[in-house]
Amino acid sequence: MARFSAGCGEGNPAGTVDRMGLISCPDCHRQVSDAAPACPGCGRSIAPVPVTHVAKKAGAGIGCGTLLILGLVAAAVWPEDKESRDEAPDQLPSTETSIPAPEEKKPTAPKPKGVLDAKTPAEAVSIANYWANGSTPRCARLVGEWAQIHPMTWGDVYVKRDEVSLRAAQKDPVAARGKRLCYSGELLAITRADGMHEGQLMTRQGNIHFLAVGSTGDLVADSRARICGVVTGMVSGTNAFGGTVEAVQVVGMFNLPANTGVVPKRKRKRRPPSVVIDPFAQ
Repeated sequence: MARFSAGCGEGNPAGTVDRMGLISCPDCHRQVSDAAPACPGCGRSIAPVPVTHVAKKAGAGIGCGTLLILGLVAAAVWPEDKESRDEAPDQLPSTETSIPAPEEKKPTAPKPKGVLDAKTPAEAVSIANYWANGSTPRCARLVGEWAQIHPMTWGDVYVKRDEVSLRAAQKDPVAARGKRLCYSGELLAITRADGMHEGQLMTRQGNIHFLAVGSTGDLVADSRARICGVVTGMVSGTNAFGGTVEAVQVVGMFNLPANTGVVPKRKRKRRPPSVVIDPFAQ
């Protein structure tokens, strides 16, 4: 009878199997184990048969300790592996190439025009006011420079009917900017400055502070004059008595033949009727 060992016991090296069998006794022919020293029937001594060690198949010689260790490792690792498998899809690196989204271009504000690009006095006032940051004197200077280079003509400022009255311009100078008017009055002062003439014109509705381009002819202080121009705002100053005087700022031209291009007709003097004296009359 053959005896097989799993390799877990002592005295049997791992990886071998002890093969044992039955032999016939030479005297009594009784079946005796080949490991027995003598026949139990007749007592004949039996020569020992060498034990052959047969190598087990690959993988059969794993010890009990090794199996136990592997089982513990598998039990400890399995939950972690399961959890890892559950999380694996989220942890896998994406194979898609990320393309950065194009930057959204913000609309840029159009660059403001220069005063010299203006075509009309109203447009010149609007652009000049932007560059002057709301300063009426600075705005008037810029419009005056435009009037000199453009150059301004009588047709640019003359209106048969005022676009805004002087009283309305005094009330709301911001709304009156760029609008044209024509007024007559007495010159309080007039002086030349920066290629233009600056001064004050007193009218029945209020004062006008002017920057005049073109010809001023023989106009001097205390002269009667008529000016047509575009409103740029409101300014204030001090009069001869130390008081504050407010005036509507206007850039324009005086109503003179050199500016209007119209030569006034000269009035013909009427001759008195001739008297015929009769020398024979008594």
